Amino acid sequence: MARMTCFDIAELVIIRTPVDTGYARGSWQPSLNAPVLAGPGYDDPSGAGAISQAGLITAQMQAGDTFYMFNNASYIYELEYGSSMQAPNGMVRVTIAQAQNIAKANLIKAKQGNP
Repeated sequence: MARMTCFDIAELVIIRTPVDTGYARGSWQPSLNAPVLAGPGYDDPSGAGAISQAGLITAQMQAGDTFYMFNNASYIYELEYGSSMQAPNGMVRVTIAQAQNIAKANLIKAKQGNP
């Protein structure tokens, strides 16, 4: 359930990231137990590459792991705090506000035997 919740949260953050060139979406870097703070992003307008990477990382999660999402685009803070009309309320804050509901939905799925 934790894997799916982390993946769902990561996917929503990526999808909610505003797109001009797609660099901000391609700069999301998922990792376990420590944030990845370096490395260039890439243009990923659809977010498919970043979402795929989040899936690969969350699939490796073990009990006790901490999941991180880091974005090194120099303007990510401005995007989060409303510089784009595509996401005037940000993408991380809105997603984190939904995290408890996402976790509850995944718990229900797990209890029903739906991964």
